Amino acid sequence: MKQHPRIALRCSRALNLPVDDQYREAHAESIDTQSDVILARPRHAPHEGWNDPETRQQAALSGMMERALQEKYGG
Repeated sequence: MKQHPRIALRCSRALNLPVDDQYREAHAESIDTQSDVILARPRHAPHEGWNDPETRQQAALSGMMERALQEKYGG
């Protein structure tokens, strides 16, 4: 299945982030799980709220924290 150009661009950028493999994987996973949300969001002008990379970073960090808490405390 062909990816939407915006999603393909985000995936490409995520694969080239200068971070460790675990963080890079979390970014890629957040793109996959949040693709509908990414596409539904309008493109923002600078300083008008989170842009796609910032939103993806927050989703990745949130997912990593949730998995860590589930591993530690069960769930």
